[in-house]
Amino acid sequence: MNVMEVERRRRRMRYLRQAAELESYLIQLDRALDSCERAAHSTRLGRNTYSSGWQGEANLGFDTLYHDLQKSKTKVDRAKAAVVAEVREKINRLREKADYYS
Repeated sequence: MNVMEVERRRRRMRYLRQAAELESYLIQLDRALDSCERAAHSTRLGRNTYSSGWQGEANLGFDTLYHDLQKSKTKVDRAKAAVVAEVREKINRLREKADYYS
């Protein structure tokens, strides 16, 4: 193996390693957001189960919390979609670079 082949292989492996790190990042992001989704689901379930008979400030407070949670979830979902799309593009570019050095 000559020096040029070693350099090509090194670059290819570097790009593939970076792509794998980003894939790992996406998995971690998905797990973290799944945890948030489970918490939001518990809150929705609690609202549906326990708050139907509530009146006055207790009901208003819980409804305010619930609606704020829904707004936040929508924002998080949009941000996640944007981040995932950007990271996927970066992964694709890294894999293309790795292919170049194949």
